[in-house]
Amino acid sequence: MDDSEYYYYEALSPGFSYFAIAGIPTLRESIPPTILSIYPEDGEIITTKRPTIVIKYSDNVAVDVNTIRLLFDNVDVTSLASINTTTLVFVPPYDLYEGIHSIYFEIMDRSGNRASKSVSFIIIDVVPPVIHSLQPLDGSSIEITNVTISASFYDNIAINLSSVMLMLDGVDVTSKSLLTSNSISYVTTLEEGSHTVLLLVKDTSGNQATASWSFTIRLPVDYMPYIAFVLILTAIAAIFVIRKRK
Repeated sequence: MDDSEYYYYEALSPGFSYFAIAGIPTLRESIPPTILSIYPEDGEIITTKRPTIVIKYSDNVAVDVNTIRLLFDNVDVTSLASINTTTLVFVPPYDLYEGIHSIYFEIMDRSGNRASKSVSFIIIDVVPPVIHSLQPLDGSSIEITNVTISASFYDNIAINLSSVMLMLDGVDVTSKSLLTSNSISYVTTLEEGSHTVLLLVKDTSGNQATASWSFTIRLPVDYMPYIAFVLILTAIAAIFVIRKRK
């Protein structure tokens, strides 16, 4: 065949074109698939570290699911997604870092028409650290003056250890404390009475958590001097009675 044997006909219906080879007319669909929505939306700010990415699409005839391609942060994750003829769902298998993340989605229909879309979203952290396991217990009374003050903490991302501050009775004792990645402790000798502790902790996003608690030191009463005094008085009284009888 030469070029003179190819015939092309204009479409009579929107989205379709007719063409003929060797006089045999063939119908070819030319409307690409429609990408209805992508979540998260372009420019959206979210706080979830593992967002569920949902993409919806349709076609006037039928999509070819085998042509679907998903890039997340420029990495092909198509094989990790759940895909059907109308929806793609992808959940990252790890916690995402704070900042900008990108999605690229591509799809074709069975006629080979292609559609694609790119979006980006931002993750920010608004969850403060959690402080727990306070010692001594809030509102407790203890009978020793050698005291260990301690607390533990954690965060959904990471603790900014340089932000940790421990105060005892209004005095910063952080530099004298033992600080680890998830706890702080301070050993000291205190006088009897009420004492107050304040702990401040920030995460790497600047979210702050505080904990304040108090305890009282009440030393047990030593009754031995009183007992000895009573015994001495009893002995003197007994001696006095014995002498008087004589």
